[in-house]
Amino acid sequence: MMDLRCDGFVMLQAEKDPTMSIMIDPELEARLRSRAEAEGISVEVYVERIARDDEEAEKELESLAVEGLESGDSILADDRYWAEKLGQFKTPTKTAVSCAAPALRENRQAAEL
Repeated sequence: MMDLRCDGFVMLQAEKDPTMSIMIDPELEARLRSRAEAEGISVEVYVERIARDDEEAEKELESLAVEGLESGDSILADDRYWAEKLGQFKTPTKTAVSCAAPALRENRQAAEL
């Protein structure tokens, strides 16, 4: 890999069969090199992995969006909807109260000491 410096930026160019040259900020270059080195791989392989991971994440996000669109009837998530959802979390259930009761007693007893 050859570094071609230009106006504070570094252009990375593969020495063998270059397929792409890019100019990046030297600070970003240092982080990329450090992360690649920590994983025991070249910067090229590390950047390729980042690009592939990004493509996979984009496909997964699109798949989840389609799944959501096909999951059933739409609901209007207005202020009333969110107030009801919030109310579900503010109203303790019997299970939550019974699970929390021993801890509350211990905290109260510790505070009295």
